[in-house]
Amino acid sequence: MKKKLGALLLVIVLLVSLAACSNKTALPEDVAFTTYKHPDIGFTLPVPNNWEKVYENQDAAYWTNADGTMALMVLCQLGGNSYYNEEEVGDLLADMFAKGFSSWQELSREKAEGYPMGWRIVGQGIDQDGNTVITDGMITAPLDAVRFYLFAMAGPGEYQENLPAIDAIYTSFDVVTSQDKLYTQMMEEKEARYTEQAEAEENQQTAE
Repeated sequence: MKKKLGALLLVIVLLVSLAACSNKTALPEDVAFTTYKHPDIGFTLPVPNNWEKVYENQDAAYWTNADGTMALMVLCQLGGNSYYNEEEVGDLLADMFAKGFSSWQELSREKAEGYPMGWRIVGQGIDQDGNTVITDGMITAPLDAVRFYLFAMAGPGEYQENLPAIDAIYTSFDVVTSQDKLYTQMMEEKEARYTEQAEAEENQQTAE
């Protein structure tokens, strides 16, 4: 049974706290793509024309396919890369999926060639409605202290149907902004969130 998955990506955002590739995969000839560029953090990737962008903020964006059975998300996160070795960076991605789905199992893990500290991990788990979901994710740290996560999620049939597009999206992913600009942008956003949280806590204490 087909299952709409857009809400699952919002769960992933909450769990996280909310470089071009040398071996490109050609875009499928039977799918029309448009290049998307994030207005703030400057990552780019091709998106099928019939997919809908359903969410975008300062450090993330996600899409669903035409019938809502396939979901794709890109998320940027500040973090100290020096704290992790290469294998542990992959574990960050696997751990995120394990927290989002029950009985999640890692099915494959391979280097994302051409991406710094890059891994592509495919797994399988059960969503909150009891449906089997295939998770296909990529993580890369193209800039110092900045990580990018790409997530694709669908039922087994829909995943296989969309796999050529997913492959092309992942291997065409790029970051086309400077490290200084990106880091400044994300630090300002992080500080704004801390300020907002502190104000909310202060208002709650005042109300009590």
